Amino acid sequence: DTLVDASLTDMQIQFSDPMDAGSYSFSKGKKGSNYPLADVAGFTNNNTTLTLKVKLQPNQLYEFIITKRSFQSAEGYPLKQDYPVQFRTR
Repeated sequence: DTLVDASLTDMQIQFSDPMDAGSYSFSKGKKGSNYPLADVAGFTNNNTTLTLKVKLQPNQLYEFIITKRSFQSAEGYPLKQDYPVQFRTR
């Protein structure tokens, strides 16, 4: 997305299945020069929504990667691949 409001403080990631609330991992992206994640607020909505705290500035490119290293479903299945998240603030 290229229209993200820089005043946002929370970002949510939706999963199709309930996740293990104690297993998550992120890494810095290669394209974005800025890493937006400040903290992990936790899972809600039957562990299908993960809320992240972010710190953003206007007109910046951000990227991080949801890694398969620790994310796993509540049933113990790991993510099959890494998922890059990239966006620009207005």
